[in-house]
Amino acid sequence: MQKTKHYVRIRKNEKVSVDNREFYSTGRIIKICGLINAWYEDVENPETLAESLKKFKQRLDIFTFFQRVPHTVPKFNYYMEPYNVAVIKVISYDDW
Repeated sequence: MQKTKHYVRIRKNEKVSVDNREFYSTGRIIKICGLINAWYEDVENPETLAESLKKFKQRLDIFTFFQRVPHTVPKFNYYMEPYNVAVIKVISYDDW
């Protein structure tokens, strides 16, 4: 008996520019949106950003972003999952 392999393809469907920031959207049934440069850009006001994204022609279901270390307590009243990141504080070359 031959086993069938099932693959889920996630592709970057579209790039969106909102408030001078670049976003991606992925997914067919559930559309997920996030910052393309998430490691370099912070989300200061997600409510305003979500309102701007609602004006986009494509339906977006989930907007993802993260807050930087050392802020481990949720800054906003949204569902939050931990994101594993290895961090070390370096102040000078001697500390390295």
